[in-house]
This record gives sequence, structure tokens and C-alpha cells, in this order.
Amino acid sequence: MFDDSLLEFNPDIVFIHTSSKNIKNWSNADIEFNYFKEIWQKLSTHNFKIIQNNFEMPDYRILGNKDVYDKSGRLNFIHTLNSKMYEYAQNNTSFYINDINYLSASIGLEKWHNQEHWAMYKYMSDVSYIPDYCFSVSNIIKSLYGKNKKTIMLDLDNTLWGGIIGDIGENKIEVGMETPMGEMYLYFQQYLKELSKNGVILNIVSKNDEKIALSGLNSNKNYLKPEDFISKRINWMPKSENIKSILKEINLLPESAVFIDDNQIEQDEVRQNLPQVEVLNSLSIENFKKYLDKSGFFECTILSEDDKKKLNTIKLISCAKMKKQNLQIMMII
Repeated sequence: MFDDSLLEFNPDIVFIHTSSKNIKNWSNADIEFNYFKEIWQKLSTHNFKIIQNNFEMPDYRILGNKDVYDKSGRLNFIHTLNSKMYEYAQNNTSFYINDINYLSASIGLEKWHNQEHWAMYKYMSDVSYIPDYCFSVSNIIKSLYGKNKKTIMLDLDNTLWGGIIGDIGENKIEVGMETPMGEMYLYFQQYLKELSKNGVILNIVSKNDEKIALSGLNSNKNYLKPEDFISKRINWMPKSENIKSILKEINLLPESAVFIDDNQIEQDEVRQNLPQVEVLNSLSIENFKKYLDKSGFFECTILSEDDKKKLNTIKLISCAKMKKQNLQIMMII
């Protein structure tokens, strides 16, 4: 692995593909960690970017519930080993974790693990989930080269809150803990607020009367307030035109933007006139957050506390361009 051929290939990224099925020493997490640490340190001397899988949980528990906290339990072992890897990642730049522990749990451990596929092909997961796994790795790579989305363009009625405010008034819009539907809109707004703290720019694009729309944003019910949005286009113009105007104002390209609107006519209008903008399909409110979270649009690879302060101060991110046309990746299995 570390002879002259690695230097001759000179990869941009080294991806270390492994799983809990490859763990050799289940009795001592330090020994297993040091095995990988030696690999990382050798690679780091050549300034390669390193992507390393963490370890997923097995689909069984020898000790039952005690397996997660007893020192001899395999779940406890994996948690300990993963924690050591996370600490290493926190202290080493150019080292990134591909979180298959979360991915496998999200899919479901019983679905993820397929003993037949492992025995026959040495696939760490059921073959049907390999695309999900590849998508996870690709999100890290695109983030490293500045290909994330940077901004979200949001409708108001039936997107940030339930109901059409021009018809029912600010006091009757659904957002908050009073109703199940209102609670889901609240959770979505809270999720958007967390994204904005990490530098994602929020904007309003709404066909509405501006005074009425702002009364909704200023309502005590609403979690997000007018100051949480960098630009607001509340008028009766085509939404694609408003999006173009905002993008020019914040100095971003259309491919940096995500547009969310419950109305399919508005979705189609933006798709037709701004095909580079990512337009969410018609979704019910309970699926907005799930779709955004699983999309990988806002994968975060490098974001320090200083970066957060800077982003929250200026709330503008330039659209990075990938300089290298031929990206080389070495995968270690």
C-alpha cells in the first residue's frame, strides 16, 4: 500500500473502505484503532485527503441490552472504537468520516446486513444499499470541492406555515404546538434555523401582499423571523425572476440554490426558466426536512467556530469552482 506506486498514482483522495465485519481484534479497541491510525499517519505525510468509514453495529447482541455498556459487549466495543476515530478526526485536518454507522441504522440493521451477500461476495451490506453507501461517500467528495448548495428559496403559504395567510389572517396560520400539522411546520422552521447557523442562506420568494406576509413572519407563532432571511421577494412577479434577482444580489450561481414551494405550477415555472436550480417535488410538510437531510445538499466537511461566526456575520458564501478536472481517488479495501 505504501510503496512507490502510491506516490506515482498521487491521488487527490484516499478512501479507506471497511466495516465492522473486518474488525480483527474484538478484545482491545486500542489495538484496532492503532492499526488504522498507522495507516492514516503514513498517508498524511503525503498530504492526501483521507475518507475513512466508521463502523456499523452488528445485527445481533450476544449480551442483549447489556451489550451496549458491558466492556465485553461488541456494541460497546464499536462505540469505543468509533469515538477514538471521531477524536482523531477532530484533531486532524484532511481526515473525514463516512458515517456508515448512521447510514446502516437509518436503513435498519436487519435490512443492511445480509449474511448471504457477505459470504458469497464479501459485500458489507445488502447489495441493494450499495447506491446509498456510494451516495454518502460522494457527498463528502463534492463538499470538499465546493459543490454544495448554498442557499434555499422558500415560499410561505403551506411551506413555512399551514394555510393561505391572505385568506385566513396571521392568527389562523398553522405553526406551533397547538395542532399536529402546526407542530410539523414548527419543526421544519427549527431545522431551517439550524441550517442557517452553519451558513446556509435563507430567502423568501412568495406571491403575496408584502404587508400581510410580513405579519405572518412577525407573528408570535412563527419561529423564523424576518431577520433570519437575507433577501425577501414578496410580490406577484414570476418566481424564477425573483430567484434570479436574489442570486444576483447575494452573488451566487443558480446551481447553488434549492427552491421549496408546495405549488406544482410554481415548481414547473422555476424548472423551465432556471433548470440549474434544484426544485423540490411536491411534498407534504412532514417530508420537507427528511428530503433535505437525505439529499446531501448541505454536507459539511470543514466548518470551524470562526467560520460559523464569519458566516453568521456576512451570511454570504461565494460559489466555489472545482479547479481539477480529473479527480483521482484511491480506494483501499
